[in-house]
Amino acid sequence: PLVILISIYHAFEVPTSCTESAINGTACCNFLYNQCAHAAGETIFNCTHAVVGNSTQGQIINLTMRKCGLNGTIPDAITELPFLTVFDLGSNFITGSIPEDIGNLGIKGSG
Repeated sequence: PLVILISIYHAFEVPTSCTESAINGTACCNFLYNQCAHAAGETIFNCTHAVVGNSTQGQIINLTMRKCGLNGTIPDAITELPFLTVFDLGSNFITGSIPEDIGNLGIKGSG
């Protein structure tokens, strides 16, 4: 029998639920979780959100998406997460340049 192996890669996106003025941390993390192609025993996914500072909504403070089968570029919208202190996209297929404002990550948190 002929076996065809297909690798599924997902473009990395940051949804508006992560960056809008009324951030919904649960919706954001759920969207990101569903982008991840989970490989048993290999994929590491951690999206943590919490109410921090003067915010009233859950701000994303940790985003780890290792071995999620992500491809493409890091979206500029990632720089709109001012409380993100841990950001790890290791072992994916990310290409292109790093967003110019990447230094803004964690600017309002401890990062």
